Amino acid sequence: MTDKRVAMFVSHKVANHERAAQRIKTILESRAERLDIYICEDIRAGDRWRDWIQDNIAHSHILLVLLPHTGADLTWVATEIGLFKAACPNGRLVALNPPSQPIPSIIEPHQIVGTSSDQ
Repeated sequence: MTDKRVAMFVSHKVANHERAAQRIKTILESRAERLDIYICEDIRAGDRWRDWIQDNIAHSHILLVLLPHTGADLTWVATEIGLFKAACPNGRLVALNPPSQPIPSIIEPHQIVGTSSDQ
């Protein structure tokens, strides 16, 4: 058995999913010994935030994308997806989409996981 760690970066809009990202991190890290979860809320005051995000995306095996409701600006989420695809061509991109929301074109080629409460 290997002791290799797995890293996951959670891409989200802070205005929409700050609490959800924090809960995902808390729950998953408490249940998986070799899983490291990176969320932007972990950036310390004074750190170069863009460098922190780029470094942690580049070292991740999984990018979990929390898609906001329709109409939200997806520019930064699209940037993080692009960084991940460039740095981790064999990485796993997993997107969570709110129920009955259209799939944004930036994520359309990937399988989407719905977030309805009855799943």
